[in-house]
Amino acid sequence: MALKADGRSGIAEIVERNVKLATLLGTKLGQTDGFQLITPLLLNVVCFALDCGTKANKKHTNVINFLNYWMTQA
Repeated sequence: MALKADGRSGIAEIVERNVKLATLLGTKLGQTDGFQLITPLLLNVVCFALDCGTKANKKHTNVINFLNYWMTQA
């Protein structure tokens, strides 16, 4: 259905945008205290964790706990 609605070029644009956003997220997380990339960036997969050895950890933990709560309230 999506291929019929968006066409081949439309789907390609969606995939390219998704990969660019994942790359941006991974780059920013890699440059931010309190986060560490677990694996190299690959297509649209960003695997990261909190770096427990930083002062920023408590702030990030609060944000992630909020997001986890928000996503599970569906």
